[in-house]
Amino acid sequence: MHSDLNVNVVFHVPGEVLGVEGDYVRTGSYDSRARLLLVQATVPEALSDDPDRYVFCRLAEAVSKAEEWVRSRGVADSLPGLHIILDRLR
Repeated sequence: MHSDLNVNVVFHVPGEVLGVEGDYVRTGSYDSRARLLLVQATVPEALSDDPDRYVFCRLAEAVSKAEEWVRSRGVADSLPGLHIILDRLR
């Protein structure tokens, strides 16, 4: 499987030391040598009845943000390899 971009999704989870400010899925830094984009996603302190589904949905949102990022920079039109991974995780 090939993707024009490597994506590292980091989940911001509130804990004893640090809380999480806001509700977001956003792009972060980009390493052009590794073609690696960081995407950050918050997780609320109190999760829904189905935490696996919540995290999967956040992961899907992260892929969408990565696709917006590649389109806006002319890197690719979409990231089908990442969608294949998401489909396998369902």
